[in-house]
Amino acid sequence: MRTLGSALIGLALAVLASGGRADPALVRVGVFAGSQPLALPERNSGLLVDLVRAAFAAEAVNTAFVFLSPLRLEREFGDAHIDVNTAAKPTAKPTAGPVSVLSRWPVLSFRNQAITLKAKFPHLTSITEMSTLRVVTFQNASRYLGADFAAMAAANKHYIEVPGSLPTAMLSLDRADVMVAQPDIFRYRVLHDQVPRVKSAVLADFAFHDIIGASNKYWFAFRSEAMRDQFERGIKKIYQNGQADAIVGQYQRDFATSRDFLIELDCRFKKEKPAACADLLR
Repeated sequence: MRTLGSALIGLALAVLASGGRADPALVRVGVFAGSQPLALPERNSGLLVDLVRAAFAAEAVNTAFVFLSPLRLEREFGDAHIDVNTAAKPTAKPTAGPVSVLSRWPVLSFRNQAITLKAKFPHLTSITEMSTLRVVTFQNASRYLGADFAAMAAANKHYIEVPGSLPTAMLSLDRADVMVAQPDIFRYRVLHDQVPRVKSAVLADFAFHDIIGASNKYWFAFRSEAMRDQFERGIKKIYQNGQADAIVGQYQRDFATSRDFLIELDCRFKKEKPAACADLLR
């Protein structure tokens, strides 16, 4: 996995190669490393990475990507080690460091679900049912998934948040009862990581329970208004010229990835808008 250290070494080498002057158009983008296939650190790509790279390229801006945990994203943005935090929230406390400018609208949308083995928990109807179960989810989930979820997490002594990629094999190995995740991320982890080691883990074994509630939305935080405007103009351009659809289509073919992540962008920029947009953009 590409770390912050390796990314900064690369930037330093680029500075030396250019006679000591950094590329003023280079934007350093921080991405959550555990959100495959949105981010694929080993390839320096991913659905989100490719879309952001294309959006900035449409504005003649070069990008470098750094793959981090959610907490590290906040910290490194506050310390000015990255220029864009792709997992920002308007409710987050302002940093004491450099200027932070939010995107005008949320960029990513995660409709997280409770995922179980069908043989053990075929039906879950509410968050409170998870209060005595072994629940594993992503870092900061208790902050972002609503009051009911936060109450369950606080009362549940078996609740765990992990900073990196979700260890989906814990369900098949009976080390967890419930995993809370966005279904595309979960399926990617099962099909591309866990199955080779846990042969019994196949997608048909799992039940997906849509009980968490409203989607968890992320804004982007930028170092300046000019940088935000470049990104937002670029996103509009790649939706208009078909490049965004081409990128999404590639991930649909390679990984069967849905467009659920992109509902906020699709509702604003896609020519044929999803049916859900009528409620989303009221």
